[in-house]
Amino acid sequence: MVKSNPMVANDERQFQREVKKAMDIKRNIGTQSAIFLFFGIMTAGSVFAADSEAMMIGVLTSLALIPLVLSIYQTTIQASYLTSLGIFDPLKPLPVDLGGKYMSGVIAIDLIPSFVLVFPSVVALMIRSPISGAIALVWMLIGVMAGHVVGLGVFAIFGQKVTTYKGSLSFVKNILKIIGLLLFMGLFFGVMYLQEYIVDYVGVIGEYSIVYPISLATVFQPMTSIVLIGLHLLILIPIYVMSLKKVWSGILEPDIVSSGEVEKVYKTSVRPPIVSLLTKDLKIVFRKTSMMAGMLLPLYIVLPQLLIGLTEGLVMGQFMIMIFSVGLLTVAGGDAIFKIEGNSIQFLRTLPVDKQQFAISKAFSMIVIPVIISVCLIGIGVYFTMEALYLLPLSIVLPLTASIVTVAFLFRYKGNNIGVPEFDFKKMFLLFFIVGVVFLLIGLPILILGDLGFLVSPMIALAITFMLYTTLEN
Repeated sequence: MVKSNPMVANDERQFQREVKKAMDIKRNIGTQSAIFLFFGIMTAGSVFAADSEAMMIGVLTSLALIPLVLSIYQTTIQASYLTSLGIFDPLKPLPVDLGGKYMSGVIAIDLIPSFVLVFPSVVALMIRSPISGAIALVWMLIGVMAGHVVGLGVFAIFGQKVTTYKGSLSFVKNILKIIGLLLFMGLFFGVMYLQEYIVDYVGVIGEYSIVYPISLATVFQPMTSIVLIGLHLLILIPIYVMSLKKVWSGILEPDIVSSGEVEKVYKTSVRPPIVSLLTKDLKIVFRKTSMMAGMLLPLYIVLPQLLIGLTEGLVMGQFMIMIFSVGLLTVAGGDAIFKIEGNSIQFLRTLPVDKQQFAISKAFSMIVIPVIISVCLIGIGVYFTMEALYLLPLSIVLPLTASIVTVAFLFRYKGNNIGVPEFDFKKMFLLFFIVGVVFLLIGLPILILGDLGFLVSPMIALAITFMLYTTLEN
């Protein structure tokens, strides 16, 4: 991985430092945790200063979604990436009974920062109510575990089969896998909606949700909360054990699924390098359904707000927040897009592809899913208000601006060689801050000029995008 980073590959001293740093797990996790802790402390103040249990519950249930979503994201992306690198191959011939526990342990290390983010708020609650704080601590761990289990389940079901479908059947099968993935990922939200429906029309369950993360509302009802924790573990542990077995058996002997021999004329075509690289990335993501689960992070963030809005009604301001949120979260997609390469970067270096072409192709790959999500949001928004069409240009331009900012920051090294720059959590958070500032500049005309701002803002975004594009020129 370090060798694929052109910023250090040609400097022996820097290369040695980067290798040492990359091998230092405590330092890497510690740095990420420190960054998350900073934001966690800021949020903890809201819990500590809350003047009612209802306010504390509101903050905690909102925070509880973060470890769940980040665990799903990290597990699906890391499982696909580590497997593609062949990191577990040396274990296959050894007489050791590690199984999927080794993969789970490796990935679990990366889940620590997501827990650190919510830990200060739990401590703040412990100071005010020790028993409720201890229960909240267990619930947050349940959230990390639930995300990890869902991620492993997604990888076991959608990410390990080697398919050899031919003809149009391949496209259909992959579409069905993606639909199945979306249904699988929507289980938590679907059960929450069902819970609300039963409460509203039947009145069986009562005032609290039985499903994480809303179940944190029971932290001030210890007996109820402990029972719900037991129910969650009763479901999660068996799924976790089954997923581990399936994951490890898939690593040892991947399932090969074939549709048989189908005659098809193979055609070649000449395309521009950027189009070819973009097509390659999309095909890999399309076929590695578990990796797509990691790239759906923007959807996980806006979906709860969207579902609530569908029942209560959505206004223009809510759609603006969702569109800007999806655009900002485009940055996170870079982590998955760069990990697509795995060991293939050496092969790509043999092709007539320069740094600018490679960087732009990655930028376009990053925006495909966010743009689709944003345009779908606009389609839903039109049902509530035709003014949502004003956001259509921004739904396309904002992800593009975020992706160009990302690649301009990562590919700022000298020279024309392509490579995979380091993209750790520290750089991701720095990019979130930079893109956030850029988005603030883009959004100001809307706040100042009103409807005219919806025309000015996309023009500012395009100007910034073009300016950064020129920095990638050789």
